[in-house]
Amino acid sequence: MTDIETDLGDIAYTINTTRQDLPLRNFVVAKTKEDLIAQLAQPELIVSASHSVKEKNNSIVFLFPGQGNQYPNMGRDLYDCEEVYRNAVDECADILETIMNEDIRDIIFVDNADEVTAEKLKDTRYAQPAIFTTSYALAKLYMSWGINPAAFAGHSIGEFVGAHLSGVFSLKDALHIVAERGRLMSELPAGSMLSVRASEERVKALLETGVFIAAQNATELCVVSGETGVIHAFAEKLTAQGIVNKLLRTSHAFHSAMMDPMVPLLKAVVESTTMHVPQIPIMSTVTAGWLKDGEATSAAYWSDHARETVRFGQALKNIQQDLNPIFLEAGPGTSATIFVSQNGLGSNAFSSLSTATLLTGEAIAARGVLGKLWQRGVEINWKKIYNNRGYNIAQNLPTYAYNKKRFWIDPPEQLVVTQPVFAVQPNTHETMSNTSTTTMSRKDILLDKLKEVIESASGLSVAEANPNSNFTELGLDSLLLTQLTSSLKKEFSLPVTFRQLSENYDSLNKLAAFYDANLPASAFSNPVTQPVPVATVVNPVSSLPAYTNNLPQAGGDMLSIMSLQLQLLTQQVAMMQQGVAGGNVAAASNYSQAMVRNTSNGNVNGNHTTAAVTTEETEELTAEEKVELKKPFGATARIEKK
Repeated sequence: MTDIETDLGDIAYTINTTRQDLPLRNFVVAKTKEDLIAQLAQPELIVSASHSVKEKNNSIVFLFPGQGNQYPNMGRDLYDCEEVYRNAVDECADILETIMNEDIRDIIFVDNADEVTAEKLKDTRYAQPAIFTTSYALAKLYMSWGINPAAFAGHSIGEFVGAHLSGVFSLKDALHIVAERGRLMSELPAGSMLSVRASEERVKALLETGVFIAAQNATELCVVSGETGVIHAFAEKLTAQGIVNKLLRTSHAFHSAMMDPMVPLLKAVVESTTMHVPQIPIMSTVTAGWLKDGEATSAAYWSDHARETVRFGQALKNIQQDLNPIFLEAGPGTSATIFVSQNGLGSNAFSSLSTATLLTGEAIAARGVLGKLWQRGVEINWKKIYNNRGYNIAQNLPTYAYNKKRFWIDPPEQLVVTQPVFAVQPNTHETMSNTSTTTMSRKDILLDKLKEVIESASGLSVAEANPNSNFTELGLDSLLLTQLTSSLKKEFSLPVTFRQLSENYDSLNKLAAFYDANLPASAFSNPVTQPVPVATVVNPVSSLPAYTNNLPQAGGDMLSIMSLQLQLLTQQVAMMQQGVAGGNVAAASNYSQAMVRNTSNGNVNGNHTTAAVTTEETEELTAEEKVELKKPFGATARIEKK
């Protein structure tokens, strides 16, 4: 890896195009070889990010976010370095300029990302075309990499991106509808929207005149909208009842009765376009069912879209039930990914564009999502990704390095006892005891405590979560993070701001490290012990006879040797019958065999004696008798010739 002659691109190209895909998968995205080596030198992060593929899954659903997810310079990095993305943005910008008389790129990409530029992008007139353009370009990039969607689902304005990619509208018609939709909405009276941490049924029971359910995003999360004064009063009512809520930064009360005046005007715009039946399935977030051909080609469906409740949460559940897919958020922000988690649909949802990736690099984030898809069993067409980039196969790269473990069985060591001067002690038995403990570090204690606090505050299960996953991946949205700041302050008496949770301490590991470094030494320092199995020696009471020096000495004749062997065998049988472990039995067996081996040399108990059979006597035996005499354990009694 440190070979400076090997290009990093060649390394990646070789590994991805010439190596077999195995079930246990991991990946690293790096800009330079030094960056790669630095990441590989962090084994804890590498191991925690690994994933085992149980089965291949090429069912990918593209999710397109709605308004509120836009931010200045979204996609700027991809625009600079990815030709497909840049071409898609330019294509949309050229069409939109003929409709809006403005270059949408000047609204999205700015030199100074401040409150002024953010406020302009928040204007519905610009926000909706900007979100469509960014989502469309990102989807085209992933599709150019061979990631083919099985279906689409979009939150509010996001559904129009899916409609174009599915073939319902041409790009020109889709952008015309989106631009007019944004303009018509922007000319309506201002309103407000409120995110509520409660089920739709519970909120419905509390609704007042002028308050409308705008979106059902998750089982315990919905959005209401209406006139600003009415929404503020409703927020106070919810707070008084202990229901967590948060005002959203929006300009209008979308998906409420305040949209009614623009619906017929938008319908006329849609009627001027040509509509087709979808070629790729679209999950409607109006009906929470698969978009029917009659709906897809209905101007009323697309105009009422701005007024009806967005049933995104139920739509996600129906997709999961029908396709069991991997969700890919193709657009700015992370809201759709979070909604997947908050609906209890697992951790198979990924996003790549957010304010966080502006710092780490959007190109790296997009390729990181590609790696995560591969980890989940998606078949990646690597040749499409490396197409026309001029990479070469590196011949000097090592093959897969396996976890080397030696499984060869060594023969047992031979125990040769040349003297019967030993005593067999009663065998000891090993039993398992929990008397020994291991102490957790304070950071580990804090990590467990943080998981408890988050689960209590959010209702999400994070006990088995990767501590290095950011809070977005765990399903924590801005409302939950705001709620979490209060819970953390109460638990640790050390405040952490919403911004810190979003940027500096955006994972369990980082937050635990922060508290570990800043809490008093006495806080959470009590040792927490965990039982560890330890072998404890127990000496059983045994009345078995022990081998001693009092064994009868073998005489020089064969009969004496056989007698001694029979005594040894008797003791072995007695030991086995009374449950003595095999180690002592084996020792006795080795001793008896040693006796035979040694007596064949005329050496018993270390004393040199005359051979049991003299030369003269041997000469009197026949050849067959000599063979029988040599058999072990005195198989044939001594034969004397008279």
